[in-house]
Amino acid sequence: MTGCQAILVEALNSATDPCHWTTVQTTDSSVMTLLPIPLPGLPPPGGTLKVYAAISSGQAMLTSTPSCPGGSTEQNWSVSVDVTG
Repeated sequence: MTGCQAILVEALNSATDPCHWTTVQTTDSSVMTLLPIPLPGLPPPGGTLKVYAAISSGQAMLTSTPSCPGGSTEQNWSVSVDVTG
């Protein structure tokens, strides 16, 4: 992607899943930054909704993990983002 573009991340769970997704994090806040913008409503229970913007060239990972009763984490979500220009 190029500078000033944004990625909206929405992670959802089924209504019967006791886990919830943690807030999406970036591995490099000098490349991708969380946009503190009002979003159109809250995600469903257990979900997360965040928007990250590309602010400089480089590479960053966006990640979220489920937080489950008993500490179980069955799956992780991540995406690698390459920013140019």
